[in-house]
Amino acid sequence: MAKFKVSQEADYITGHLRYGHREGVIEANSKEDALDKLKNKGYTDYLDLKVDDYEVEDVDYGDNKFEIEEVED
Repeated sequence: MAKFKVSQEADYITGHLRYGHREGVIEANSKEDALDKLKNKGYTDYLDLKVDDYEVEDVDYGDNKFEIEEVED
């Protein structure tokens, strides 16, 4: 029996973002240098936002087509 990965785009999603954090990698000579760069030199622009908790209240998929591709074992 074959396996298939299925996806479908949503037209809209409503809800609440609850918690998140920033993370990333910067180059520095020491922990103190990394902290200085983060606090004083704008290196927080290199950090990505990660959402840890959320709540979806409503979603609508409309008539969007299903995307289906076979998955190899």
